[in-house]
Amino acid sequence: MNQIINIADHGLLFKENATCEEKSQAVINKLIQSFKNYPNEVNGITANSLEIIHCSRYDKFNFYCKKIKWEKSTNKWSGETIELGEHSDKLFVVGSGSSEFLTKYEKYWESESKKTSRALFHCFTDTLIDIENKYCGGAPQLVGLYRIGNARHYGIIYKGKRYFQGVQIDNLTNFDNIQWRNELMEICDGNSMKIKEKAQRQPNPLRV
Repeated sequence: MNQIINIADHGLLFKENATCEEKSQAVINKLIQSFKNYPNEVNGITANSLEIIHCSRYDKFNFYCKKIKWEKSTNKWSGETIELGEHSDKLFVVGSGSSEFLTKYEKYWESESKKTSRALFHCFTDTLIDIENKYCGGAPQLVGLYRIGNARHYGIIYKGKRYFQGVQIDNLTNFDNIQWRNELMEICDGNSMKIKEKAQRQPNPLRV
């Protein structure tokens, strides 16, 4: 996937004016090509399926999301487009820890913070803290999609340590190069790891 992302970022996967559907299909076509070129690696995949989430923006203010899935039994790729609602909510819940997340999700979606992005993130971090599935764990990762500009990766303050894209980076010094959030989705200072002055508090109503 990193190769495909780099190809796309350099304008070599689809035209600049390509529609979101054309972009998704270009990703699928490249995945199909890669799997044909490396059959031995494909045969070594132990999972029954692989899932990739592709999100994009069009007309500057609208968003698009598709789940791209590969089934080992058929060795074929398919895509499922999801309609986005008018408020913050989950789009897809995938992976081995999905059942534990969904159990907590029902409670969060009845709380005072329902229909907000912070409720989803609270549910996600809460699930990670209490996760029983041995294949899940580590620090949460957070990416923001906005109406202007590219996707934004956030640094995460989690259990007293700094992480970026799931990797601990406490031995680095340029913490101001990115924005930081803690497990409550509060805006934090990357150096002190504390919530910034005047930043809005985002208490978790179900974990006090």
